[in-house]
Amino acid sequence: MADNPVNLNIFDNAPPRLRDALPLFSGLGELVIPVAPENAGGATLYAVAPFTEEATAFLPAFTSESLVNPPFIKQPPQAAALLFFHAPAHEHFAFNPPHPQSRQAAAALKASRK
Repeated sequence: MADNPVNLNIFDNAPPRLRDALPLFSGLGELVIPVAPENAGGATLYAVAPFTEEATAFLPAFTSESLVNPPFIKQPPQAAALLFFHAPAHEHFAFNPPHPQSRQAAAALKASRK
């Protein structure tokens, strides 16, 4: 992917809590992101399936495909972060959330670009 000067670098000037959380993801090979089909002209495209909690929309990711029902995509953690932190309409993200496609309840970790 070409460098884009308007892209956010989430690691520059990151709050200490984000820096403390990053090592927790070092053992992950990939993140699993639920998607939903969207019709566009005669084609079916798949988009990340956000969910809403207390009037806040979140983009979800799961740490294992055993936690989520298909359809989903799998991304390395850095690619998932790039996708989430460049989503123009979403400021909030949740890992292992109570998403409609989740198979079981897990303790969600929530994050934000703010």
